[in-house]
Amino acid sequence: MKTKVILVLCALSLSFLSFKAMDQEVKSAVVTYDGYEYEEYNFSLSGGEDGEDTYLAFSEISTDILNSFDLKSDELVGETFKITYQIIPEKETENGEFTEETYILKSLKKVN
Repeated sequence: MKTKVILVLCALSLSFLSFKAMDQEVKSAVVTYDGYEYEEYNFSLSGGEDGEDTYLAFSEISTDILNSFDLKSDELVGETFKITYQIIPEKETENGEFTEETYILKSLKKVN
């Protein structure tokens, strides 16, 4: 009987974890660094699905990345990087307004 209870609790726990994962998408891309402006680190992705450039702005970057790359200097502007980032979708707040979709930079590797 205890085994059945434990299995049911494990299944419920896994289902709750899977809902969180669907709500926060992780993507990878090869991008060009455009610089630091207005407290955001800006990257561009050339030729998206519609042929237009896509611009990504990150205000949250891990300390490890910032210690590895001096992204506030102009030295890396125009360099190509492979990035992994998390997309946090917009959400409705308690007062009925919506937050903006945000991006969190997870990894950054220079492409030679």
